[in-house]
Order: sequence, then structure tokens, then C-alpha cells
Amino acid sequence: MDAFFKPEGRLGMNAKQVRCFTRALKNARYLQKVAPQIFAKNASAEGFGTAIPLGVLNRLHRLGPDSAELRGYQAVAELLKENKLPLPGRNARDPLFSGTVHFAQVTFQTNGGNLAMLTADMNLILQYAQHAIVPISEYAAQYGANAVSISPSLLTFSVNVPNASYTDADLQGWVNDMANQNGLPSNSCIFVISPQGLTAPNVGGNGGYHGKANIPYIVAGVFAQNLALQDIPDVYAMVVSHEMAEMVVDPNVDGANPEVCDPCDINCGNLTRVYFDASNNFLGTNQASPPSGFNFAYYVCAVVKPEGASVCPASAADCQYAPPVTGAVWHHNDLTLAAAGAPNTTGSPSGYMFDAQGTQHVNYRGADSHVHELWWDNQGWHHKDLTTAAGAPNAAGDPRGYMFNAQGTQHVNYLGSDSHVHELWWDNQGWHHNDLTTAAASAPNTTGSPSGYMFDAQGTQHVNYRGADSHVHELWWDNQGWHHKDLTTAAGAPNAAGDPRGYMFNAQGTQHVNYLGSDSHVHELWWDNQGWHHKDLTTAAGAPNAAGDPRGYMFNAQGTQHVKLPWVRQPRSRTVVGQSGLASQ
Repeated sequence: MDAFFKPEGRLGMNAKQVRCFTRALKNARYLQKVAPQIFAKNASAEGFGTAIPLGVLNRLHRLGPDSAELRGYQAVAELLKENKLPLPGRNARDPLFSGTVHFAQVTFQTNGGNLAMLTADMNLILQYAQHAIVPISEYAAQYGANAVSISPSLLTFSVNVPNASYTDADLQGWVNDMANQNGLPSNSCIFVISPQGLTAPNVGGNGGYHGKANIPYIVAGVFAQNLALQDIPDVYAMVVSHEMAEMVVDPNVDGANPEVCDPCDINCGNLTRVYFDASNNFLGTNQASPPSGFNFAYYVCAVVKPEGASVCPASAADCQYAPPVTGAVWHHNDLTLAAAGAPNTTGSPSGYMFDAQGTQHVNYRGADSHVHELWWDNQGWHHKDLTTAAGAPNAAGDPRGYMFNAQGTQHVNYLGSDSHVHELWWDNQGWHHNDLTTAAASAPNTTGSPSGYMFDAQGTQHVNYRGADSHVHELWWDNQGWHHKDLTTAAGAPNAAGDPRGYMFNAQGTQHVNYLGSDSHVHELWWDNQGWHHKDLTTAAGAPNAAGDPRGYMFNAQGTQHVKLPWVRQPRSRTVVGQSGLASQ
């Protein structure tokens, strides 16, 4: 059963059927604006200082002056005769939130001892939020542009609450203090988790609200311990996702933007969950309690479509749907901060996926000239010094890695101070080092940063680099070991003026290496069963000259090839190589 907010005291009709009291807060602020002499006398009174029970206040915008729910609240009824409270709208009139959400672990010092969430549970909620914000941002994009990240670090803060109680006014003061003490910018939001044992008139187990002090804030009650990502007991995930989604769409809490979860949650008697796997892929929706029905990693509260945002409850069609593709948005993450203990980089990082373990890997050169790795699994981002792990020589250029499916291994190539191509490679025994220039007989030294790729069609590996002769050279591996080939000579191609980069093209079983020529054209060396060939892609696509090194890749979903590069006059353009030819975009 959903462990929704069950506040104590006199709250009025249907008060217990509420997860979020943000609408009550908006209604309170409206009353205090139009009749401060009545509704703004005591900030510590219930109903956000209005002295109106929360259950009434949360529905006040839908009540008329003659409503039976207002018997005993004559001042409210009289006000409604002249002032109709604003109703939730369908569209956002103000910008959405773009910034960082910071979770705060607050220690509440009471006469009976300290109350605080366990650090392990706070970290679990943070991990959940890092997942949940992905679909939340995609759903929220229906209402406007947004870009939201979750800070990987917890804020810590202590407050003195002798009687184990606090008000919204107290909370706003704490939020402002935390923002000032931590130097948070204005595009920040602080999320306070309130543990069991405290009395707050607007916060309870799996319930809360969001507001705005100097910056936006969220508060939610979590009255449980030993939390899990799946949250089968249903004790935190719904309120955390509900409030984050509504804060993203409505950061100013001023009535200009709608509440986007209320119509699909218990506020409107319509509890709807959306389920995802560990890679944030949509699985489905339902209204099951306890959460079930899918082999899921986590779930979020449903976000209503704009056409249903003013309805309570919204229809199933407006609540039970996948994140819209058109609403997809980009997110930002500071990986150096996310991976504890990671040093700064002195060059350009490069990443790859590793299918064998479902992990992500980003490599870079540190100020110590070591090759460092930031890698992700379901527990988050981690750091490893690969140079130390493999006992390898220092790097003199930027490393670039790739996975090798044929053996389930990882490979990172870099330029050494000896001008050799060095490889750090991983198997189940750990990280190892190999000098590829030495391993491949007669291979010349490199003058830039090498780049490698796998070739599934033949189960081989390929590393390309520019030699002192301005030729594109290849070091390639098969079951016989490492070999060298001069691709410029093999294809009769012009010299290179930059570092080459290659990739495989599964749709045709071919290999492709792109590079900048001395004529500022993008040149391609490509291989099929007949050998290596050359093509001037700039001429073929009628594209402008390039101002830097091109980077190519395949797109399996459409069977196309793409080369991205900086143009001389157009900073971000690309050449698309399809089955039928080339085009400049």
C-alpha cells in the first residue's frame, strides 16, 4: 500500500489523500496577498500561516463560497465571493528550471536527541534522483526547455529545533543559509529530506512540497530506513520524483506554471507509476500498489501531458505514456566531481562503452602525465589511474579507448614520450601495458595521438596515427599478433595534416579512416575486400573546408556514416555518408 502523507491534526476533508502540498502553498500565498490582515498574522499557523486546515487549503481553488467544506471558515467563504483563486493551467508561462539539485542531509537537534537520515539512505536517494531526473527532464520538456543535473555531493547542515518541529518559514531560512554557506548559484535547488520524529504541518511520510526562498527548495518526509532503489515498500520514490518534476516545471511557485504530477497522483485519486530499467529505458506504467508488474530498477510518479494538466484527475491517456521522443533533452554531469578522488585533466577526454559489462569509460591525461579513467556502473562513477594499474610509461598526448567485442576486452591507446604508440588493455585479470610500435615490426614513430577501433567483421583491432612522413599509418591485430601498414601508400592518398581517426561500418563490413589533408579537405581512407581506397569527402559533399581534425562514426539504426568536424565558417557541421552518397549538413 502506498505510504502517502498522513499528517497529524485537524486538516479538513480529504486531507489524507494528498502527497504534495505545493498547491496549498500557492493558495496560501494568494490569500496572504489579497487579504494579509486576515491570513498573514502568524507564520507558524497551520496552512502555511493562514490558519486554514491543509486539506481545505489544498482544494480551495476548486471550491465555491457556498461549499460545505467551508462551513466554519466564514472569512474564507466571504473572500471567495469577490476573489476566485487561480486554477491550474495547461501551459507554462515562465521558464522551467535549468540548474543543479543539491540534496541536504540535515541534522535536527532536538531536546530528545538528534534526528537525521542515515548517510547510506541519503546516498541511495541521491542515486535514485540521478536516475529519475533523466525521464523527469524528458517529460518536463513538453512544457519547455530544461537542463537539470543532480549534485553528486550531499550538503550537510545542522539546525536547532528543541521541540522537534519546524515551519515553512524556518525551512526557507535554512535553505538560504545553506545556499550562502556553500556558495550556490541562483540556478540551484536544495532538497531537504525530513526524517521521522519531527512535526512539520506540511510534511509527512512520502509527502511534501516545493517552494522558493532565495532559490527553489523541496522538502519531503521519508519515514523509513535501509532504502532500496526499487522502493517496493513505497516509502520515498513517489514523493522524490513528484516534487522534482513539479519543481523543474514550476521553479518559481507563483501560479504561472502548472503542477504536473498532481493530476496523476493521489492528490487527484489517480496514483500512477512509470517504470524504468537501470539504463533509464521505459518499461511501462500502471497503478499497482505495491509497485509491481515489470522487472524494473526504479519508478517515478507520472507526469501529466499538457492537455490534462488542468484536470483532476487526468485521463489514463494523459498519465500512462512513455517519455516523448520530442521531449528528449540533454543533461550535464561533472564527472570529475562525480568520481571521488579524480584529478583534473590537462587535455581532451575521450569515452567509449563496454558492452560486456554494461559500463561506460572516459579516459584523459592528468597533470601527472598518467592516463586516468572515469568509469560508470550501476553504483555511479569511479576513478582509476590506469598508468599506475598497468605499470605503464607516462603519456605525452590524449588517450583514446575502445572496446573489443571478440575478446571482451578494453583498450586505451596513447602517445608516449618516446613517440611510440602505447596500449593499456584490460581483461578479467586487470590492466596491462603493451608497446604497439615495438610489437608491430617496422612501424615508424608517431607524431600525434593515436586512435583505435575494433572491426567486428574480422575480429581485428586497428590503431591509426600520423607518422613523421605525414602518412597515415595503421597498427592492426589479428590472432597472429600486431602488424603495420602504411595506409597512405596503400590507397595512393594525399598526406595528412592532422591526427586520423577510424571506425567500422557494420552495414557494409567496411573500415573508414578520416583525416585532415594539407588542402584543408576531409579525406577518407576506406577498406573493403578489395583493399584500401581514397576519397575526398569535402569534394564529394560540396562542403566547405575544415579547420580541424574530423571524427567519424557509424549509425547502426539507419545504416549510415557520419563525419563531424569544425568548418572554417560553420563551427558545428557534419558530412553524412549514406548508402547512396554524401551530403553536407
